[in-house]
Amino acid sequence: MTKRYLNFYENFNCLAGDCPDTCCSGWNIALSDEFISANPKYKRFIRKKCFKNVNGRCPLLQEDGLCEYIAENGQENLNSVCKYHPRYFYDYGAVREVYFSLSCPETAKLVLNFSDLPAVTIKPEVFPVEPNDIDYNLFVYAEAARNEMLEVIKSEDYDIKSKLSFIYLYGLKLALNIKKENYTLPDTAKFVRMSKFYNVLTEKNALKIYSVLKKCDCTRSSLHKVTGTALENEKFSFNEFTGINNLLYAFVFDGILKAAVYEDVLSEVKYILSSFIYFMTASGFSEEVYKNSPSPLHEKIVTDYVREIEHDDKNLSLINNSLKNFAF
Repeated sequence: MTKRYLNFYENFNCLAGDCPDTCCSGWNIALSDEFISANPKYKRFIRKKCFKNVNGRCPLLQEDGLCEYIAENGQENLNSVCKYHPRYFYDYGAVREVYFSLSCPETAKLVLNFSDLPAVTIKPEVFPVEPNDIDYNLFVYAEAARNEMLEVIKSEDYDIKSKLSFIYLYGLKLALNIKKENYTLPDTAKFVRMSKFYNVLTEKNALKIYSVLKKCDCTRSSLHKVTGTALENEKFSFNEFTGINNLLYAFVFDGILKAAVYEDVLSEVKYILSSFIYFMTASGFSEEVYKNSPSPLHEKIVTDYVREIEHDDKNLSLINNSLKNFAF
């Protein structure tokens, strides 16, 4: 049995009370049955297996940014979501992949400031292997395809525009092959060549993405202010930023394999493209919005976006449905 994760996160440590944000507010924190039964003293705070937020915050979040439960009991029997966030796990038989949510400021900081080449770390780990209905041949195929994409992203021979175009064109072919149960890998070199003559970073695409984001429920952060300003302006400039290749590597590692295994790779590819169109244009509309943020601008842009979109099933579904028939 093996565990895989990105080398960005080797030195991850929760900032706890020193975090410029907190993962204990702005969303409903799901509780395990074990935690609920073992902690009857917190029953008054629980509704539908979630903590009832108080002014948008977990009722156990203290003013110093620390957790009342941890202060009294330590982390040993902490609720699983609280214990592992921002980590989340996907098991593919005897392979476990560990992903880190980029809604966490420390995660975003590690990714955007990582100076070595990105890579997948593989380590042995013992964990219970649960039965699953994953098609093994599809898993092996999707894994190989993701590896091809990651190698292109890691290469210094291509610019970010070409890499994003490659992901789109390669992803279209990958989705078609999976639909036909044709497990022949797309020709990477062919799609790299094609990507040099294709551009997904257009004002038309940006306007579409911002129009969709404007419909999302993004009132828990300043993302709705950014989208509103952008749509008033309607002039989009695409800007690279420090760590953008690392960020793309993380998005592809986190999303492509599980999407392909569940035969929805095209939705994931379009989500990645829409995310990077936002990341590369949002700075032009964000400086005033985030002028008082303790986090660097692009770290804040990324964490706000991921928190609002990936942590809200309705927002994520809205984006996927809106882009279903959209060609970049």
